[in-house]
Amino acid sequence: MPTKRNLLILLAQLALLLPFAAGPAFSGNPAIGLAVSSGSFEVNHSRVAGSATLFDGATVETTNSNSDIQLQTGARVRLSPWTRAEVFAARLVLQAGLSALDSAPGFVVEAGPLHVSPGEAGAAGRIRLTDGSKVTVAALRGTLQVSNTSGLLLARVAAGTSLDFHPEDGPGAATRVTGCLLEKAGSIMIAEQLTGMVMQLDGAGLRQELGNRVEIVGTAESAGTPGANTAPRIRVAAIRRIEQGGCGSAAKKIGAAAGGAAAGGAAAAAAASGIAWGTVAIIGGVAAAATVGGLAATGSLPGEGDSPPAVSR
Repeated sequence: MPTKRNLLILLAQLALLLPFAAGPAFSGNPAIGLAVSSGSFEVNHSRVAGSATLFDGATVETTNSNSDIQLQTGARVRLSPWTRAEVFAARLVLQAGLSALDSAPGFVVEAGPLHVSPGEAGAAGRIRLTDGSKVTVAALRGTLQVSNTSGLLLARVAAGTSLDFHPEDGPGAATRVTGCLLEKAGSIMIAEQLTGMVMQLDGAGLRQELGNRVEIVGTAESAGTPGANTAPRIRVAAIRRIEQGGCGSAAKKIGAAAGGAAAGGAAAAAAASGIAWGTVAIIGGVAAAATVGGLAATGSLPGEGDSPPAVSR
């Protein structure tokens, strides 16, 4: 016997096909996907039970149950209870709450001042928006890319990790990161462990610190086409050594030269500098820190990992 949920899914799939079968009357605003829930939810402030066909720009707001959204592009999003989002064919604007993303390449979740997108095919994760500006990004599978509204890449969140992002004073705010200073193809760069970023550096006094772990302060600038999700280039204003040496594995990972510095005592160097390296990074006016409690702290959505209904194309 078919379950109630299966019947709802079947009815929703049929409903999704109706606008296309109706012909020219719907050609100006075709359906982009469907939303299915075991309970009720709102679409454009109207209460819906079970399922609804979605059109570009639809606002979906859940109550006490999840809502599964699948788009014609193949993107899949699960909204947790008490979540509100605006849905478009190629993006979702998260206005409040938690969403689970299992997306096709090119799909973007906009959460406050940040854009989150898959860094590779098959990537999946969770995005939570709190108080309109604090964004938590957790990668469950693959890598999720986090950028600002200008397309400046701020972080690559790897599978099994979670980062909290807080906007600072704006894109012009000082950039402050710690990591290994390396050289590759004649360029000096820093491999920042927390955010997974490798960024090219410009400034004086850099070469003498090659192979060391350092803290740098400067200004992040676009290093490529605006809006293209490219890693920033940092114009360095100040540099401070955190630990001598210890960058061999980081250099090997990105195929760079670590320089000739000998490995030193990390604990002693950190104590001498007065800071713990790698706990917070500020890039392009956005602070990133590891989520307290790690991946589990982002919560989970009932049924997460289940396959949403397939949409006929």
